[in-house]
Amino acid sequence: MNLKLFETFVAVAQLRSFRAAAEHLNSTQPAISMRIRELERALGIKLFERAHRSSILTAKGQELLPLAEQLLGVAGEIQQHVADSKMIAETVRVGLSELIALTWLTDLTAEIDRRFPNVSLRFDVDLVHGLIGKLRARELDLVLCAGPLKEPDLRSVSLGTVKLDWFGGPQLDLPADRLEASDLARHPLISLSPSSSLHAMAVEWLRANGASWRRTNFCNSMHTVSLLIRSGQGLSILPTAYYEPHVASGEMRILKPKPALPSLEYVAVYFQSRSSPLIPVVAEIAAKTSGFGREAGGAKAHARSSRAFPARRRSRRSR
Repeated sequence: MNLKLFETFVAVAQLRSFRAAAEHLNSTQPAISMRIRELERALGIKLFERAHRSSILTAKGQELLPLAEQLLGVAGEIQQHVADSKMIAETVRVGLSELIALTWLTDLTAEIDRRFPNVSLRFDVDLVHGLIGKLRARELDLVLCAGPLKEPDLRSVSLGTVKLDWFGGPQLDLPADRLEASDLARHPLISLSPSSSLHAMAVEWLRANGASWRRTNFCNSMHTVSLLIRSGQGLSILPTAYYEPHVASGEMRILKPKPALPSLEYVAVYFQSRSSPLIPVVAEIAAKTSGFGREAGGAKAHARSSRAFPARRRSRRSR
């Protein structure tokens, strides 16, 4: 029996939509409907009840789903461990944070292309809250973002850590030393979003040090946040190494109040029970190609981090 029919059945069952399954499988809705009808004829049963804008499994469909998932899992294992990786042809939907998109994404895509030349990648750059929502809704297969994230059945692979600092523009009236939390609180906070990891860190850091923000401006782009900071409109928490060139040029200042900010871990996450066998492989490739540092990695951590940030790449070439 054609595995493509079972792949289509599982996609429709998980996404609850013929249209969404067609998108996911890079097919058309009529082709998806035809495959489901073919599978129903072969098995002699009805698999779906069509409801308003969704497709609901019948009792027999519910009975078939775990068996079909198991069948595809075994087929995937054979493909991963026995077949030539160059023959694997899938589309992997990857959600990722802006920092990864700006730094080592090209290393990741090059390595995937080398190992799996027939695998297509579909990227979605968003904030953590949006990415995890899309992962839950099965609109993404894998998410690379700030962690930690803990949910039932969620598999997490560390991508390393990123050092963070407070940044402000040179125009801000702030003392060069003996900087207090109350000094920062006099200026607007420019934050990625109310649900972002960096916003939660900023609010908690200030609260722990006996202060609170008088005003917060939100923006969903880290690059735009940095532009606002350079123009003197506030301050924010940003990844240190990526913005070091702007500090060196005098466009931005690193602010050093005490205590220092903790590093932020990034992770590759996916729902293990829903994933194709290729997804864990892509997550491990992301971990290996990540340009983020390792807390206890010493020289190796510095070398990995240097691949991620333009300023350090320049210094490495000059050696």
